Amino acid sequence: MSGLRTWRLTRGARRDAGQAVDSAEARILAELGPRPVFDPTHNLRHAMVSDALLLGPRIEERQGDLMAREDERGRHHPLWLFRLLLGAAIGVDALGGFLVMRALDVPEQERWPLGIALAFLLILLTAAVAKSSSVEPSKNRWRGLLLPLAYAVLVGSVAVVRLGSIDAEVSSAELIAETAIMLGCSIGPAFFVETLYHRFAPARSLDEAVKNLRQRLAHDRRAYLDAQRFMTKLADRQAAWDEAASRLRAAYLIEFRLAGDRRDDTSANSSTGISARRS
Repeated sequence: MSGLRTWRLTRGARRDAGQAVDSAEARILAELGPRPVFDPTHNLRHAMVSDALLLGPRIEERQGDLMAREDERGRHHPLWLFRLLLGAAIGVDALGGFLVMRALDVPEQERWPLGIALAFLLILLTAAVAKSSSVEPSKNRWRGLLLPLAYAVLVGSVAVVRLGSIDAEVSSAELIAETAIMLGCSIGPAFFVETLYHRFAPARSLDEAVKNLRQRLAHDRRAYLDAQRFMTKLADRQAAWDEAASRLRAAYLIEFRLAGDRRDDTSANSSTGISARRS
């Protein structure tokens, strides 16, 4: 391809020399096409690259934010401990639900599913009651009254069923003590889950913030590196275009001058022959 371009250009140079017209740049442009340029004003792709090249300061800023969040995250308990304690609490609550189903003489194959469902119901009601207690009394008035009532009925029912599973004659004092213990066993795991959520809320929030910052930082870095690679490729294309244009320009000028010299020699010889014949 390079040889064909040179041949076409030198042929054009001979023609231009015959007309005494230097059209090297026009012929080079016709052979190579326009020189690659970076034009973010009229090229959408170039505009996106230009925007991505401006991400450098934002990447540094987000890197600093990420380091600060990670340092702050390191001052809290690890989330694996939260997950471990949460799993243990839910397991204990599910076991309590299983025992309630067994005390109710539920068929054996249905005890675990229903017991787990009861455990999650206790956990959700505990969270709902805790949330409603933190809301202003003027807001959700009926919800603030009905939720604790429903919770008390459910917990009391669970305690009564567990207490009824104990086949023994006990005194009134022992009955009250056992009832209190059963109430504690019924709501203890659910309250422990709610406490865990509040205790580990800052750590979970920071962990989510760190995750989001890492994702955004990775996205910005990819865009920035892609923009840099694009500019490197564009510079390489420009350098290749300039090198090819230099070779073609040199070949054109050499052929143009040689053709011009031959034309001048031919004109001089013709003038000499005419003068000789006249003399």
